[in-house]
This record gives sequence, structure tokens and C-alpha cells, in this order.
Amino acid sequence: MSYQEMDKTLGQVISEIDVLLAAASPGASRLQSYVAPVESAIPHRFVLTELGSLRMALPIDGLAEVGPLPAITSLPNLPDWILGIVNVRSEIISVVDLAKFLDLPEKGEQSVDQLVVLRHREMRTALPIGRIYGTASRCQDEQNIPLPPEITKEKREFFAPGGFQVDDCAYVVLDVQQVLTNRRFLEYNQAL
Repeated sequence: MSYQEMDKTLGQVISEIDVLLAAASPGASRLQSYVAPVESAIPHRFVLTELGSLRMALPIDGLAEVGPLPAITSLPNLPDWILGIVNVRSEIISVVDLAKFLDLPEKGEQSVDQLVVLRHREMRTALPIGRIYGTASRCQDEQNIPLPPEITKEKREFFAPGGFQVDDCAYVVLDVQQVLTNRRFLEYNQAL
């Protein structure tokens, strides 16, 4: 089984089954109508942090590692949102300032001493972060707070449609796959 096949969501698998059932028997019932409510009730775990001026929820299944920030080696002739590279367990990983990449408002001086490594399939990219507020579990149904105005229409593709609240703080959910497969992101990331 290839990585592509393993990366399918339950919804995609069910949709494929529906297509096969419809081809076999035009009157076959649709599984999707039964499973969609169940899939939205499955809790997802998040690491809660801050990115620029936004509180951010990073899906744990999109993270490879969280730990102390090693020394960043700067590289010349790259956009300002690419900070350089780090060595994490003998793997060279690019480090990006995601707030700059997404043109999010800056919060001002922040102490940055932690690192999260985002992953999608074989792709890995590190983000320096200042603080981890904790973790949270939320079902898709509970992610219903609208995105804040700082996230412009052009940047909405990088976030889940709704966020959630923890201790009176609203968190937006980063779509790791959308970030790591974005064309502008990849053109520079592949050059490293």
C-alpha cells in the first residue's frame, strides 16, 4: 500500500465505496449519509500556541516533533519568511516564519525558544514558536468560531473553516496539508 493510499480520509474511502456500489446497483444506499455525522464527531487533538498575533491550534496528527529550538543556520538569497535550516535528529529541516508567509499581523517582540515540526507525508518544515499553551481535543462540530478578520480571504485556504475556544481564548486551526502543499511554499522549500 502506498503513502497516497494510506493518506485517504474516511470520507474519501466511503465516497469511493459509494461510487462502486452505485455502479454495481443503481439503487444501492449511500453510506456517506450515515458516516458523515460520525466522522464529524471524532475528536481531534491540537497543540495550542501563538503565531504572530493569533492563537493557533496545530493538529497533532500534522506534527512530527515539538521541542527546544536548536540553532538556526541562515541561508542567503531567500525570502524573509524562510529563516534558515536546523538539524533535528540528523535531518536537515527548513525553518519558516509562518506569520510572515501568511502576512499575519506581528505581535511585537516575542521570546522564541520552542520548535514545532509540521509534517505531511514525507515533507517536514519547522516553525519557531514562543509558547505552548497546552493541548485540546475538539470534534469538527465544535470548531464553529468564525475566522478572525486578520485572516484575509486569500489566506483562508490555510485554515480550517472554524476555530474553537479554550479558556476564553479563540484559536484558529491551521491546515498543515494546505500549507505544506502550497505552490509558493513548495517552490522555495524544494530549493533547500
